[in-house]
Amino acid sequence: MGEPVRLKDKIALITGAGRGIGRDIALAYAREGAHVVINDVDPETAEATARDAAALGSKSLAVVADVAKASNIHRLVETTVKERGRVDILVNNAMKIVPGRLEQLSEEAWDTTMNIGLKGAFLVSQACARPMIAQKSGVIVNIASIAGLFPYNFAGAYSVVKAGLIMLTKLQAMEWAPYGIRVNAITPGYIRTPGTEGMYADPEIYEGRRKGVPMGRVGSGEDHASRRVVLDLTGHGVELDLEVVARHRAQAERKQVEKEGPVLCGVQRDEPLAPLGVGEAVDLLEIGGLPRQSGSVVDHLHGDFPLCHVDLDHGP
Repeated sequence: MGEPVRLKDKIALITGAGRGIGRDIALAYAREGAHVVINDVDPETAEATARDAAALGSKSLAVVADVAKASNIHRLVETTVKERGRVDILVNNAMKIVPGRLEQLSEEAWDTTMNIGLKGAFLVSQACARPMIAQKSGVIVNIASIAGLFPYNFAGAYSVVKAGLIMLTKLQAMEWAPYGIRVNAITPGYIRTPGTEGMYADPEIYEGRRKGVPMGRVGSGEDHASRRVVLDLTGHGVELDLEVVARHRAQAERKQVEKEGPVLCGVQRDEPLAPLGVGEAVDLLEIGGLPRQSGSVVDHLHGDFPLCHVDLDHGP
């Protein structure tokens, strides 16, 4: 007998699920027993993801709709409820980056990113929240980005959209909690997807970003799909990509706490996702150009992920 599925018979609507992170999330949900509704503007990719999900046992459904258009959103949610009876989970993943320098960015480019990434997320959430409020339960996961916290230059409105999405998440969580609706945001770091492949195909860009990640590699959609499953089960939000948290927080805090207490940091592991025990000896990842150090785990954050408070070994 296999392991029990964790999202058995949940109805999950994922926008922008034809490829990239959205597709990986949809398939992760399907493996966990959810019946996924695949939304995309591209009929071919939407149908392809729906077929792959069906092969995993999901009663999948592809719905082509443009989340930048209110009439399309109404049809998307209405179809989901009509065909599947309810919406248990919504993942706002749809996004389109129109890169450009701010002084040269056109109004159309600004509006395209804003309308899909922020206005679209609001309108789809609003449309799904109504049946969720009626059923007194639901989960919404907004796919933000560390660009909402650390600006991505030359990416047009992208950082502004993601910053707005993080605040929208907080507002939704506060207003809809009384109705049993949990709302969280995930903010991935550097992720290689079909949408970013053109950028990462440049060796200089790839190497620059790879070196900025303590684990030494650019992530994939599959790396993050399991985190969405965790959020749908527990409601515990992950505010930043964990590897980036380790780099930025440890770099800022290490000088302050090195002689006074534990430091928040990433650790080097042969099995990066293996659970870490309190008191376990670990080697720290190189952070901010500082040399490797060793220490022992005081506590660990976010379950099994390699982000911990560590007492450093200062030597004699």
